[in-house]
Amino acid sequence: MGEPNTPFAFRRQDACHLKQQAGHGKITIGIGQWTKNPISLVANDDICFMHIASAEEPDRTLTKLIKRTPLQVPHSPINTERNYIQNLNDAYSEHAGHIINVIDDDNAVVSKYRKHLDRARISFYESEEVKIASRKSTAPDSDEFNDLVTSIERYIGNELDDDYPDGFTKVKSVEKKAGTYNMPTSMLISHLVDSNVCVGVCHQLSNENRIKWTVNE
Repeated sequence: MGEPNTPFAFRRQDACHLKQQAGHGKITIGIGQWTKNPISLVANDDICFMHIASAEEPDRTLTKLIKRTPLQVPHSPINTERNYIQNLNDAYSEHAGHIINVIDDDNAVVSKYRKHLDRARISFYESEEVKIASRKSTAPDSDEFNDLVTSIERYIGNELDDDYPDGFTKVKSVEKKAGTYNMPTSMLISHLVDSNVCVGVCHQLSNENRIKWTVNE
């Protein structure tokens, strides 16, 4: 079997050797020159994932192996974008005072909303890049992207609960707050996360209907 496509995976024969030395799937090793960390080894078919359980700061030689693969934003939205785009259309409509559809309408009234939607879609796909990188590089039971989403959901909680005149005003306020989130540097994917990714996470949450933008119903 060829080498798995992840920097934190080992062939089972290598994993078993490490686990024999570790005992109960735990081993303490030195990484770089900065610290020692408990490592969890989780066997999964022919692959054993290595997960750093605690660290002051990830070793640069490890984190540089985790990279975002750029995704092309489709010219027209695809089905997997349906929920968050509909939720944004509802917010735009509430702000405009009448029903609009930024994707289908073509007039000056929706131009500012279309510009916002274009930025939102870019942020959404940048967060998708981090999601993919995280799931390729961490153990199945330790997806750091899920941790990021949960952390940002808590971080923007007060903004979500504030009072707003309309949904679009709420969107912009929440996006601004999310953009100030600082991911802990102990996370292996921290170097992949910037303000645009954090804004994209808001739309990930909206896509899962965990965020409601409209305020007047």
